[in-house]
Amino acid sequence: MIQLSCNDLSPEEVESQIKASERLRDLDQYCSEIPKPQDFDLKFKTLGGNGVTTSITYWFRTGQRFAELSQFYRENLEPKGWRLTELQPEVMVPRPQEIVFENDSYQISIEHDSGKLANYAFYCAKLSK
Repeated sequence: MIQLSCNDLSPEEVESQIKASERLRDLDQYCSEIPKPQDFDLKFKTLGGNGVTTSITYWFRTGQRFAELSQFYRENLEPKGWRLTELQPEVMVPRPQEIVFENDSYQISIEHDSGKLANYAFYCAKLSK
């Protein structure tokens, strides 16, 4: 599946696009209500999508290791009906550590990233049906 992203937009442009689109506003609201670790420090957002999905990726920094984050999300999401669909607990080049959940028509993934500004990406997507 081809995924298009708007990674070259400034943070202000991303927020402007979210405000201008009812679909993105609804997704941002929904994704914002998903539990985050206590030390979740949002650095920036990127937009993505194609004919099947609309997505927002929240790039953040936390002091937690991937195993701790995975456990946090399993404890907070599975009791609410989210299904674990993929777990990549070890770095296997070219794949990073990642955990993926689905619920109804939504998918989220938390991926470890070695960036200087953010060390995790929280991808949140609404699947078109």
